[in-house]
Amino acid sequence: LQPSATESTQSTEFVIPPRVKETEIDISGLMEKTSESFKSDAFARNLFAEMKENIENQFVSPYSISTALVMLYGGAAGVTAEELGQVLGSGDAVATLNLYAGLQDWLTKKPELSEKNEGNTPNGDTLNIANSLWPNQGFPFRQEYIRTMQDYLSSEVYPTDYSKVEEARGEINQWVENKTENLIKDLIQPGVLSENT
Repeated sequence: LQPSATESTQSTEFVIPPRVKETEIDISGLMEKTSESFKSDAFARNLFAEMKENIENQFVSPYSISTALVMLYGGAAGVTAEELGQVLGSGDAVATLNLYAGLQDWLTKKPELSEKNEGNTPNGDTLNIANSLWPNQGFPFRQEYIRTMQDYLSSEVYPTDYSKVEEARGEINQWVENKTENLIKDLIQPGVLSENT
């Protein structure tokens, strides 16, 4: 993150407004409104183009990866924001956050769509989306950034003491296990984290 995401910076560049939640989510309308500044499938197409030579028979979620990048985009400024915008196919952080927030709401709060065959999970299955940030304890996030992540992506921030590597790994893995109803265990393997994480 650029300094605009921290309390210690006096920059006024952080201008993401609070999200206004809609009672009814019109995802097609939302996509249409943001089509000029955001190409929803650009990131996925570019990701698979980069990976196709090196990966065989593996599952990758462009949505998960791009959501993590959107979380960075929401707190970035300057060159970092420009580069993230290029990667995501967007020139507007607010439009991107709105699109991802609307998509997340639509995917997780419209189970009746499965009966209409409009793209939600088949057979009434549940789709849960969970976002979180695990910064090194003491990193001075600006409150505006934390509010933005909560408002737009329902993301919580969990300051973590990475000097206790195994404890940190256990906390993150337990959170993932809880959010996936025990379907994903030990996401972070030993040796992945370090005191410099």
